[in-house]
Amino acid sequence: LPLNLLFGYLAKTAFQLTVLLFLISASTQHQLLRDIPCDDPNCLTCDDAETVCQQCNTGFFLDDPQCSACNTKVPSCKECQQDGTCTLCDPGFFVDGLLCSACSKTVQHCTTCSTDGQTCTACDDTYQINTNLCCSAALPAECLLCTADGDKCATCAKGFYLADGVCVECSKVSPRCVECSVDG
Repeated sequence: LPLNLLFGYLAKTAFQLTVLLFLISASTQHQLLRDIPCDDPNCLTCDDAETVCQQCNTGFFLDDPQCSACNTKVPSCKECQQDGTCTLCDPGFFVDGLLCSACSKTVQHCTTCSTDGQTCTACDDTYQINTNLCCSAALPAECLLCTADGDKCATCAKGFYLADGVCVECSKVSPRCVECSVDG
C-alpha cells in the first residue's frame, strides 16, 4: 500500500471519527438542555432514566422543560396543579377563575377571606367584621350593620333611627321617646 494512500485513508477515517464524535456530543448537549436533571430542587419525581422531571414540588408546576413557581404564571398563587392552574392563593387572595383576586374585591377592607372569597375572616386594622362586612371600628355600638363600604351605618339598634348613615337616638326627637320610626 503506497504511503500517500495510507495517509489519505487515515485522514478520511479521522475526519469521519471527528464528525461522529461531534454528532454524539451535539446530541448529548441537546438532550441535557431539554431535560431537567433529577437533582433539580424543584423536581419531585423523574422518569426511570432520571433525566426528565415528571412532577414538581408543591408550589411549582411543570413548565417544559423546567419546574417554575406557581406565582410566575398566576401572580399571588401559592399552590397549583402540574399544568399551572392555581388551586390556592397567598393570604389576602382567593382563587377567582384562573386568577388570584384580593379579598377586598368581594368585601371592601377585607384582608383575609375564605378560599372562595365569599366569607371575610379579617379586616384592615381600623375595621372589624360585622355580618361578613368590614365595618369601621369608629362606628358606634348602636350601629348593628354597616354599608358595603364599611364607613356608614345601615341598621341601628332599638331606640335609634337611621339618618344619612348615622344612628340618632329617638330621645333626640322627643325626650320621652324610646322607640321611633326610620324617619324619626
